[in-house]
Amino acid sequence: MPRVQTNVCLFLLSLSSSSVFGCDAGQSPSTSAPAASPPPPPPPAPPAASIDEASAPVAHWKQLDIQLATGVSLPQTTVDGTIMSFSVDYEFSAASPAPNARYAFMVRRQDGEAYFQEQPLGQQGNLMLVVPNWRPDDGPFHGSIVQLDARQQPIAESEAIELTGP
Repeated sequence: MPRVQTNVCLFLLSLSSSSVFGCDAGQSPSTSAPAASPPPPPPPAPPAASIDEASAPVAHWKQLDIQLATGVSLPQTTVDGTIMSFSVDYEFSAASPAPNARYAFMVRRQDGEAYFQEQPLGQQGNLMLVVPNWRPDDGPFHGSIVQLDARQQPIAESEAIELTGP
């Protein structure tokens, strides 16, 4: 974040006279400055931008070296309505999963809404996820594997794969 530098003006009121001593960046104190009202305060610094990691663009996240294949989406009707189930095969390409890392299977709808669930990973395998209240019309769907931080927010993501239906 860029640093905002402001010039600070210090005013001292002399008890023996009514003159004001001031200083500004690059100026030396003046002993003959007339008494005047202080200048307006500098404008406030712009607020710092904060980005929620869960909604941050994928380009800001570290790329996980995991290959995804056979992405499937399947609507299912239950007594509570329609749910969507998703599945994807995965394989770590160059390295194994980090021993203390936490991973999740994440699915995104066409409107950008994402749903993820933490799951243990091996060197390769299949992940499944059921999302209530999503419908086939919410697609197309894309799936990826994300690495989570201590707050369970994504910090790294694999390439996404389209999850196709029947």
